[in-house]
Amino acid sequence: MKNLYKKQTSKIIVLLDSVGQNSSLCHNEHMNFTLENNVLRIGVTSFGGNLTSVFDKTRNEELFYEPLLESWQRQDHFLFPFTGRMVDGNYLYHGKTYTMPMHGLLLNQEGRGRKESDTTIEIVFASNEETLIHYPFPFEAKATFSLLPHGVQVAYEIQNKGDSTLIFGLGGHPAFRVPYQKEPNGILETSGNTLLLPPCKEEIKMTELLPGGFVSDRLLKVPGLQNNVIDLSSDFFQKVDTAILDSRNFEEVVLNKKDGSKIRFHLGSAPHLCLWRNLKGDFVAIEPWLSTPDVLPLEKDLEKKKNLLHLEAGKTFVYSYSFDIE
Repeated sequence: MKNLYKKQTSKIIVLLDSVGQNSSLCHNEHMNFTLENNVLRIGVTSFGGNLTSVFDKTRNEELFYEPLLESWQRQDHFLFPFTGRMVDGNYLYHGKTYTMPMHGLLLNQEGRGRKESDTTIEIVFASNEETLIHYPFPFEAKATFSLLPHGVQVAYEIQNKGDSTLIFGLGGHPAFRVPYQKEPNGILETSGNTLLLPPCKEEIKMTELLPGGFVSDRLLKVPGLQNNVIDLSSDFFQKVDTAILDSRNFEEVVLNKKDGSKIRFHLGSAPHLCLWRNLKGDFVAIEPWLSTPDVLPLEKDLEKKKNLLHLEAGKTFVYSYSFDIE
């Protein structure tokens, strides 16, 4: 299978290698790759390390959200080194203040992309002069996209290239198209598309979301949850804005679309499953998170923040999620 790519922009990336020496690589273009089998055709971009397309060949239908100006202008995110927002957009580390954009540093970074096989694409990011301004840790972050017989697996690999403990958050942000009805006010009503949660011994709850996009330690009831089913309606998202489900007791959910099709989502070890949509977009984002936005009451010191991961010097952390089309 050939790599498909096209020119989009020109950018110089300064990479920091494992021994701390700078090496310059010139990326003349974003690399847009395609993988294909008898069932699916998927697209991946080196810009941000994201999925761009999941096309169901059996139904002749695009399953992945296509960006709209009036809605969300992204499709997916490789969330690293933080998920969500930090209070005031900054934090302290060893007495110094660092700024951090929402959802981390990779959204607008160009990665090194390569096709590993007919079923696998790798996008690799490394710490550089720009990232070290915001995040004082040498790292390598790799996203691997694997085409499965009826689905896709996404694996994130984080390597600590420094001498101190790497403190980070991690998550994915894939957005799937769902059938809708457009209302006179411009809202796309998505009622009838549901998320099926597995039976659990304990009631599934969600993390309390506070104004500004921050969270508390409290767990709340999920509005409208009945028989382990959430109706992904506009009313649901108007009530919760973003639902961060406590997923420590389950590893799989099913997106049941009202046209009868299904997406079975395997979130693996992610302790948080975030559900979000823009009410003017025909999608639902199903986001496995291994961390959360800042927890209130606020702790500015990075080493004392809650819900983050810690990786020793020289170590590697790997997380993966996948989804199957049914």
